[in-house]
Amino acid sequence: MARTKPKLPISFVSVEETLTIPALDWHQLQDAIDGSIPPRVRDAVFSATNRFLDLERLERAAEPISNAVEHLELWKEGADAFLDLLPTRRNTSTAYVYAKSAVGQYWSHRFPSDPFEETAELIASFRSACEAAQMDLNSECGDGEVDDHFKDGEAWRFWIRTLKDVFKEAGLSTTARRDMPEDDRQSPFVEFVWQLQICLPAGKRHTHSKSALALAISRVR
Repeated sequence: MARTKPKLPISFVSVEETLTIPALDWHQLQDAIDGSIPPRVRDAVFSATNRFLDLERLERAAEPISNAVEHLELWKEGADAFLDLLPTRRNTSTAYVYAKSAVGQYWSHRFPSDPFEETAELIASFRSACEAAQMDLNSECGDGEVDDHFKDGEAWRFWIRTLKDVFKEAGLSTTARRDMPEDDRQSPFVEFVWQLQICLPAGKRHTHSKSALALAISRVR
């Protein structure tokens, strides 16, 4: 299995998805557990599922840390190039000195000493900061998945944990047996999640078979 690239701890999305579960689907969800679903449980399930959709969008949009590392590398290269071209006292060319003087009269910022030397110090400091930040991010990449960063599949696992809590509070079973043949009826909670996933927008279902879903649910802690 290919290793997942560690992701950033921030993400931005613009398109909102709203989940609506018609009455017919609630009947099917109740059939899945062979029982009724009280209004408070419906509300909790609805809220948890909308929360899942929000987190899943952010998780899917989160960029890998390596993208940020690439920006830092480009900034370092830009700083190096700028420092190589910046005027210094060692260059005594008449044209060089004249160009430096011409630029100096248009500085909008007032420097306490030589503006070119101070600019060089600032760019050098910026480059050092980029290098330190790059080392931090490379370390995060090497550590694999970082606790406070987005992880593929974590939104779904959070959803399942929340649904389990809702069911437990309502006195409903959250068992997910892994030894049931694919053609047999699965545990009520598995059947419920399977039916609930059918209500989700396209592309949000976690598995393609009930037995695989039962296994995935059983692994959520």
